[in-house]
Amino acid sequence: MPDGITFQTDIDDLSKFDIPFETRSLQTEEGEPLPARFGRAVKRMDTEQIVGRIGPRTAIKGYMNNLTTLNRVLHDNVNLDGVSIKDAVHHNGGRIHRQIIFPNYKVEPVIGDVTELMLDVHDSVDNSWAWQVTFTGYRLWCLNGCTTKDFSIRMYGRHGANSKLDYGSAMRVIAQGINTFQSRESEFRTLMQSKVKRSEVEHLYRHTIAWQPRRDSKGNRVLTNHKRLDALMDAYDTERSFSGDNMYSVYNGATRWATHSDTTSPDARRLRHLDVAKMQRTHHWSEKLSA
Repeated sequence: MPDGITFQTDIDDLSKFDIPFETRSLQTEEGEPLPARFGRAVKRMDTEQIVGRIGPRTAIKGYMNNLTTLNRVLHDNVNLDGVSIKDAVHHNGGRIHRQIIFPNYKVEPVIGDVTELMLDVHDSVDNSWAWQVTFTGYRLWCLNGCTTKDFSIRMYGRHGANSKLDYGSAMRVIAQGINTFQSRESEFRTLMQSKVKRSEVEHLYRHTIAWQPRRDSKGNRVLTNHKRLDALMDAYDTERSFSGDNMYSVYNGATRWATHSDTTSPDARRLRHLDVAKMQRTHHWSEKLSA
């Protein structure tokens, strides 16, 4: 299966991730094998492509075992009616991402502004991404992914032949994710009641997500990424036209910026959503909520 994204509705269709791998010794440019201590190459068997490098003790097992176990947990514990799924393969199969939206679990803090439960699964065979299951939300009005400091329920796993998804652990994480998600409605309403001025929003973004101290080409110290700040304020202006000048618009402006990034890199989007989560752990954020 080639790289790319597939949209579907059958949660049990894992064919995009059924990729065979094997390891082989690393070689010099002359084709001579390197000692095992230098690690091994990961080869995709159906295309003969080298997709990554792993350590001498790391084993690979493909993607299907954990995904199959996760599906069993979902079937036993979650209403799967009407799910929509996005399956993505990156770096010639070295990394994968599955995203599932569950329309039967939703919050609606204001009429017409609906956020549905969303699950993201990341994995890799090149050690770039750990096995990770993350619950967040998917806001329908502007198609933003929602990221918060508390509602980002994650389950990690290490790579290796002995690593596997434990059914009981997965069930507890999923239950926690659903329960946390269902409490979001009151949180969003609190954000809507926290009024702000546009100048305060710019100050907040400037000292959190857009805060990037560095030296410019002339050696001068620069504290703000102005391109990022401008993009954040544009996103906020879009959100405030719908929700008004409040912290709910600040939050949704940040998630709009993170989701609608100017790059196709999945790593870039992941890092942007982490920046949004970090913003909500700062005193700049908490001060606005307590004002």
